[in-house]
Amino acid sequence: MSNFVSGRMQLCKGKVFMTNIFAAQKLYNLRKIHLTIRKKTNELLSKHDDVDYLENPSIDVKAIAEEVGIAGVSYVSPEEINYEHAILDDTDPDRVIIKVNNNDSEGEQLFSIAHEIEHYIKKKADALKKTDRLKKADIFKNTDINKKTFVFEKADVFIKADDLAARGGYVDKKAVQYIRKMKGSTLVASYIAETVSGKLGKNVSIEQAYKELAKVFFIDSIRKSIIRGKSKEQFILNMVNKLYDEEMADYFAANLLVPTERFILWEDKSDSEIAKAFKVSRACIKKRREEIKHELNFIKFNISSGDTKV
Repeated sequence: MSNFVSGRMQLCKGKVFMTNIFAAQKLYNLRKIHLTIRKKTNELLSKHDDVDYLENPSIDVKAIAEEVGIAGVSYVSPEEINYEHAILDDTDPDRVIIKVNNNDSEGEQLFSIAHEIEHYIKKKADALKKTDRLKKADIFKNTDINKKTFVFEKADVFIKADDLAARGGYVDKKAVQYIRKMKGSTLVASYIAETVSGKLGKNVSIEQAYKELAKVFFIDSIRKSIIRGKSKEQFILNMVNKLYDEEMADYFAANLLVPTERFILWEDKSDSEIAKAFKVSRACIKKRREEIKHELNFIKFNISSGDTKV
């Protein structure tokens, strides 16, 4: 065998080895996150377990919102919440409410409420710990942002916030398309999506990164906190943290609305039947099928390891 062929084989083996390490690390991250979320959702669901899961597996998520301290849920016009699905309105810290888009379907609305519950719980925890949000970037301290700074420098997404036009102040398909066409946006969005995917242990699409960038550009309140006065490196870290937080809230919402134990009693039925029973979208059920394959292994691993805390 020639040295060239031998070298190529060693290189291929090295790539496979690194790929396996990366995959194992992602799975470890997903397991850690799932068990953390599972512990919290189990606590929230403990008061709602006295039902027949085969008869009615759906979760009274509005009741849970009140139990964690949210004052209420208000259904408002899309314009009032910048065309978002929902927002956590903490203008009055003593009376935090969830404002939900009244144009969304019931399934979307319930998912949005569950999503905002996670944000509320996290904000309360951060306040108790007196956590500086900017310091959250430390969880991504091993990223190679500095290596990419030279490439990022010419990207239009780093244009000064004061030079941005809000273009109506809300995010739609045109807003996302606008971001996609910006010079360097694909590189920036890819980097954000890949970094969050690695830390979450589950795939986060570049489309999600584009959507979050669009929100930053076209919603003034978000733009101020993410861009103004920030360096390129801090902007990237803020965007990574923002997308990470949103994906965590989505995963929490999915686990709260479609708990693993309840789902497995319905898994032989069609996605449409399950979605109707749990009062969520078919897309949510389809995604939960894939997530629960891993979650069941995580739970078995935990039990076999002697850890019965979650």
